[in-house]
Amino acid sequence: MGDRNRTVTATDGGGPVATAGLGRTLTMFLPLVWGLFRDRNVPLWKKLATVGLPVLYVLFPIDVVPDFVPLAGRIDDGGITVAALLLFLRSIPRPLIESTLMSRLRLGSRQARAVSAAVHDPRRTALILVVGTILLAVILTVLTVWLLVAIFN
Repeated sequence: MGDRNRTVTATDGGGPVATAGLGRTLTMFLPLVWGLFRDRNVPLWKKLATVGLPVLYVLFPIDVVPDFVPLAGRIDDGGITVAALLLFLRSIPRPLIESTLMSRLRLGSRQARAVSAAVHDPRRTALILVVGTILLAVILTVLTVWLLVAIFN
């Protein structure tokens, strides 16, 4: 992981800042999305598209990988969902992401800039997509099995 110490230039003129690590970025991912969904500065159409497109894909009767295939059937659903969230985050300007991280999640300025840089870094985004898709696929599979067991017991 050679990009661990990689630096990027912050947008607010605060100088170079290290890109946040994958773990830090993943732990901030959903709280950041939620904070931005609650922010009135984010256009409503972006919020609706972020939620609506994955829901339409999940409800669409034809999947890339059929849902009855254990684990793999949920990977496409998870991938579409995580990709929609990532596209949403990448469409938000860095200053708005940073202010959301500082105001709603109580991060310091430097930490907020590091997470914002990670969200806009293509390599970090690819890692988030892969890891997030696998995690979401596992969670969806476990929930499906749990629901089936609950129904048939």
